[in-house]
Amino acid sequence: MAKNYVNNMSAVREAYDRHPDGAKVLIRYEDLRANPRDCVSYVCDSLSIEVEREQLEQAIEKRAFENIPQEKRGEGKFHRRATPGGWREDLTPEQASTVEEITRPLLKEFYPDSIQ
Repeated sequence: MAKNYVNNMSAVREAYDRHPDGAKVLIRYEDLRANPRDCVSYVCDSLSIEVEREQLEQAIEKRAFENIPQEKRGEGKFHRRATPGGWREDLTPEQASTVEEITRPLLKEFYPDSIQ
């Protein structure tokens, strides 16, 4: 799964880099979870998407992980736990080490302070 993640993220990075002049925005999941209003506002502003603030607030509230019905989230479901870095808690130390080794290039790029 870690190798698939690296492949998918590499394809996304390549597509992002191939469009240097196009309208695009890069945000990290951790930032979106920590401050969804600022992130979504930033995306809309950066991409010149006009949206009423009330409509934006309603969309953010509706899609918040905490508002997904309990029976539609959790282990084995699409909406699992919405905890950035939670995978480290779910894996054994050996598994986490393997994932970190496989994903090291991505971790260095997007999370330089988390990798030695």
